[in-house]
Amino acid sequence: MEYRNLGNSELNVSILSLGCLNFGMFCDQETTTEIINTAIDLGVNCIDTAALYGGPKGHCETLVGKAIEGQRDKVILATKFGADSNARGSGLKGGGKRDYIVTSVEESLTRLNIDYIDLYQMHFPDHETPIDETLRALDDLVTSGKVRYIGSSNFASWQISEAAWTSITNEVSNFVSLQTRYSILNRDMEKEIVPACEKHNISILPFFPLESGL
Repeated sequence: MEYRNLGNSELNVSILSLGCLNFGMFCDQETTTEIINTAIDLGVNCIDTAALYGGPKGHCETLVGKAIEGQRDKVILATKFGADSNARGSGLKGGGKRDYIVTSVEESLTRLNIDYIDLYQMHFPDHETPIDETLRALDDLVTSGKVRYIGSSNFASWQISEAAWTSITNEVSNFVSLQTRYSILNRDMEKEIVPACEKHNISILPFFPLESGL
């Protein structure tokens, strides 16, 4: 297995990560644990989940937390906040506000049964909350040790640049990664997102690389 650092972080992740979208919906605890153990045995060290995944709020995180018991040191655990299940996976209004973030991280830590999250990602942009407020809240989580690094997901190129500029101006943590859709059938990100990420040293974590089986 090959490994690469995310952005300017110390997170050395496997080039193949394990996405946990289906855990809790189509996979029970036994199957989830079996899949995660197999992935770890094959050299995969990055496990990506979210508060939105798995049906009832946080169910996937609970399954993942139980599956990694006793082997926390073998995985780089990534999870997400700020999505709206009622809107079929869109940005949550207020999902970038400080109070929401502080509550969300505590809930994720409890469900995952861990002391810290390696990569805490904003699932979708929050168009109602200034990115300054979001980054300051996330930076406080990094300072407190509850989160090691922060990442983004589903951001447009201008939002990537805005966050990077804000982090420099206010001397707070910036996103080290971006999750975005990418496959041989969907290469839209190559136009603007890739150049923006290269400029700001942000690693890209593509999702749906097989277009969900197409």
